[in-house]
Amino acid sequence: HLTKAIALQETMLGLLHDDNRGGFYDASASQTDLIIRMKDLEDGALPSANSLAAVNLMRLHLLTGEEPLHAAAKKIFTLASPLLDGAPEATLRLLDALNFALQPPPQILLATPRDRLPEARSLLLPAQRSPRGDRILGLIMPDALPATLSAYQALDGHPTLYLCRNFTCEAPTTEPAEISRMIAEALAIHREPPTRSADVPSP
Repeated sequence: HLTKAIALQETMLGLLHDDNRGGFYDASASQTDLIIRMKDLEDGALPSANSLAAVNLMRLHLLTGEEPLHAAAKKIFTLASPLLDGAPEATLRLLDALNFALQPPPQILLATPRDRLPEARSLLLPAQRSPRGDRILGLIMPDALPATLSAYQALDGHPTLYLCRNFTCEAPTTEPAEISRMIAEALAIHREPPTRSADVPSP
């Protein structure tokens, strides 16, 4: 699936990307009956095409480490910066993508041999069910790998967790209990207790 996602994103870059100013047009250059090629930047009831593209680019970059994907996402942020500054309520999905860039989420990568795939899927299920949208999940099999993920190998034939942030990874583990603990800890939502304002009396 990841290989197909990368191929689709590369097709989109080839057909719709503005290499000069950044962002994606709504139509390809081959559509000659248009007076002007528009770029959709504002999120409404549905996210804009550029917001979805930015989310996809950041997710793929955080999975693969491919810098051209990151660069294309940053160009969208630059193009949309007046809108982000002046009307952030019109760019809510784009702000999600920007958050991926400013605060990279946990990268939870589970490498597995194909014959241990059911076990690996079971170990990854809590992360898939997490309510957190800011997470990067990857189920990696050696016979279906983009070259950029070749470093993540299943150790000794066991499902192996690589838990990373911004491409800095903790030591990999094959212990199921430790895999579950590390995933739960990475996805825990920590909230600071509210501070009491000085002008609000204590109850």
